[in-house]
Amino acid sequence: MRELREYTDELHRRVELKIETRRQHRRRVLTACVPLALVLVIGTTLAWPYLSGRNTKDAALMEGVDGLTAAPGTGPVAAPDGVLAGGAVQDPAATLESVPEPELDGRKGMDSPEDKLEPEAGLTEGYEVPADFSFRLVWGCYGISSYDSATGELVKTTDATRPEDYVTTHRLTETERNEAWALLSALELEGYPASYDPYNDPASAQRVASEPNRDLILSLRAGGSETTVTCRGICLGGSGLQGYDEKARAFLAACDRLSELLQSTPEWQSLPDYEFYYE
Repeated sequence: MRELREYTDELHRRVELKIETRRQHRRRVLTACVPLALVLVIGTTLAWPYLSGRNTKDAALMEGVDGLTAAPGTGPVAAPDGVLAGGAVQDPAATLESVPEPELDGRKGMDSPEDKLEPEAGLTEGYEVPADFSFRLVWGCYGISSYDSATGELVKTTDATRPEDYVTTHRLTETERNEAWALLSALELEGYPASYDPYNDPASAQRVASEPNRDLILSLRAGGSETTVTCRGICLGGSGLQGYDEKARAFLAACDRLSELLQSTPEWQSLPDYEFYYE
């Protein structure tokens, strides 16, 4: 009896072990399948708009192909682009003429020659340059560079063994003259003091200076009168240093732009390199 009971208990234990093993296998399968099913559901949901749209486009494309290949009278009512009713082909030239030229902001396409304007052309629109307009600018470290538009004399430097080698003549182009007038007329030079330091506010005790320093002299001639603003021994600038107020910054910006314009001319570029440099 004891052996029979032990045998029965062992048999029950093995049966329960097999059942538990099967349950574990089932749980493992479910554990692996549930995330996979979620991925499939989510992926299908996200891709469905694209797939449905693509199917729609494919169907439309196939309809167009059917219309081209079907026998006369059996194709779709709407003919493809360039194909008239009855299968006749439309004249390509007429098709091109019927398509309006694309416009951007009321202008012709960006490849149109009218869009390739000079960089500063927009700045000079609406400005009427006086016939007697001219200007003179002195700039650079210790004021070694200068230009007078009345005579066309352009000086790269006066600090040289042979200063005459650094003198040339440049006549302003119409675009350069228009830009210079736009800059100087907007500046309202008559509102500046004759002797001026754009870096130091007269009402402030704080002062900025540099060694070496520079000179800036700007003269405007127009309407039978001349206005000159002289800046002697002012800070050399650079390193983000700006004028002490809006008027000072406008004055410096106008002088810098005029000097850049002059230094970009072929006449300036043909002059020899500086003989001396300042540190």
